Amino acid sequence: MALPGPPALQVSGANCGDTASLATPISLTPEKPAKSHIVSAKADSVTPCLREDGVPARKYVVFALPDSYETKLITAGARPEIGRIFAPDVSILDADGKVTRTFAWQDFLLRGDIFSVQFKPRKEERYLLVRSEPKMVGQSFDRIEIGVTTTSTYAAGTSITWNTGHDAAVKRTFSHEGEVVVWVQDPAVK
Repeated sequence: MALPGPPALQVSGANCGDTASLATPISLTPEKPAKSHIVSAKADSVTPCLREDGVPARKYVVFALPDSYETKLITAGARPEIGRIFAPDVSILDADGKVTRTFAWQDFLLRGDIFSVQFKPRKEERYLLVRSEPKMVGQSFDRIEIGVTTTSTYAAGTSITWNTGHDAAVKRTFSHEGEVVVWVQDPAVK
């Protein structure tokens, strides 16, 4: 597995368009019904970009929302990588590509290992657009990461187990490139 590159603080603009292409969205519908599944995509140097009114160029990924939307909970955003994290801006679009909802930066939280927003899709919504947010690119994403390591051994007829805790301050930079992640949960699936 290759290590991620450094934070991308600018977009070249070489493959930028005025609107997001909805021609080949990444499907969020699993091959067979699942209670939970994760879809991820890399935003990298070949990922398409947008150049919108007065906003610097930004990378984007388009996902197709599940047709069966009634019971779904969608978590969309970015997964931290070594040294960087994609700066997500999430919008929901209708079948014509018009924005039906957007989320404020304050709506984003770290849910597990995904810096994200959560929503339940509505009937008219068909696509999920995740763009890089130029206002956040270059800013620091700092946090304390904690964990527990459990070690077990068997000696002289006795099993011994001990836990060791660890924590570390980790600094990442918001980037135009990184791992875009969407987690689809469906409690109706048995």
